[in-house]
Amino acid sequence: MNAEDTRDISSKSEDWSVYEIKRKVDKGHLTVPDFQRRGVWKNPRKSRLIESILRGIPIPSIYLAEEGEGKYVVIDGQQRIDSITEYLHNDFGLSEKGLEILKKLKNQRYSNLKGEYSQLASRLEDAKIPVIIISTNADDEIVYEIFNRLIQAA
Repeated sequence: MNAEDTRDISSKSEDWSVYEIKRKVDKGHLTVPDFQRRGVWKNPRKSRLIESILRGIPIPSIYLAEEGEGKYVVIDGQQRIDSITEYLHNDFGLSEKGLEILKKLKNQRYSNLKGEYSQLASRLEDAKIPVIIISTNADDEIVYEIFNRLIQAA
């Protein structure tokens, strides 16, 4: 982005349920730019995120750039999105190393959250994650600039 670029960048904040995030991923409405890291988190960290959601601990916002027609580019939050969708697709069981409080969920996959754990499945599906949507004619250059500013602020 050049020093003279004065395009307005606006944003809005929404809360999306975990299940809504999964649905958008499944439908291909969330795309990942090339500069994003793929699959960095290991099971303990993914499990810790799921446990945090189940306990109601606030999760950092996911940042998206609006592409139009209900489609978005992920600017920040890819690892959280991957962890959520992988768990809801039964791709992993919860790791004991990642669980601090809900130890009884060791090795439990999402599909196992039935019977005595059915309330936890509903709590997970309905949990809200803050999503910041950047509304602009977000070309790759602007998306990358926002990404860099977010990682530098972390």
